[in-house]
Amino acid sequence: MKKILLTLCAIVTSLACSAQWTQTDRAMHQIGEGLKAVLGSVERQQAAKLQAQEKAQYQATFNDAYESAKALEESGKYAEALSKYEEAAKLNCNYGYTDQIKLSNKITSLYKLAGVTEEGASILNNDKVTLSNYSAYRFMRENPICQAKKMRTKTRILRVCLSDKETRIEFECENPYCPGAVSAHAKTYIKGNKGGKLTIVGTDNVNLDPGRVIVPFPYQKLVYALIFPPLPAEATSFEVVDGRGYWKFTDIKTR
Repeated sequence: MKKILLTLCAIVTSLACSAQWTQTDRAMHQIGEGLKAVLGSVERQQAAKLQAQEKAQYQATFNDAYESAKALEESGKYAEALSKYEEAAKLNCNYGYTDQIKLSNKITSLYKLAGVTEEGASILNNDKVTLSNYSAYRFMRENPICQAKKMRTKTRILRVCLSDKETRIEFECENPYCPGAVSAHAKTYIKGNKGGKLTIVGTDNVNLDPGRVIVPFPYQKLVYALIFPPLPAEATSFEVVDGRGYWKFTDIKTR
């Protein structure tokens, strides 16, 4: 009996010690988490202070570039103006001196005036995506009503064109980054309500992954087309799905 009592006392003591250590561990964990929060707050404050110092440091450089750009544009020196606006935009992306939307729109509008028409950022001219003649398609609809699902990018459908030779879908993608990159995935497909999957067979104004089209500044818009095999003539609607799962448009009417 004595041995039993001693054993029970030992178990109770062990449990009490175990409980005590558990409470201590929890307290230490809470202290550690509190220290992490404090250190994180200090780091954020230091980063914000550094950002403010850099913003003040580069303010004059931004102002010089921006004012020079406006003067060059007014005098018709569009290529030089474009270069200065881009210089200002790079600083603006980091420090936010002015409205980036207006600045990006200004840069985009100068591509043609500056004669940048063959490569690089001129891809944002977007004229090369628009066909001169859509009469070869048996069905064409602009801004089709459809349901957008799993949207992770600012992409929308501008135009759907159907023929007996191909299905052409024209998109507009707004760049949220500085810089941004746009590509098409080889596993992107369309699927009609009367047929199976049809994978991409061509692109216009965009490259297949891992190729990239670089969009230099936020809020600039790239227009491009993805081309697929023809949908069955009896299809009354279809969906188009990005191969990476970035977006999915469903219930796109074909009649």
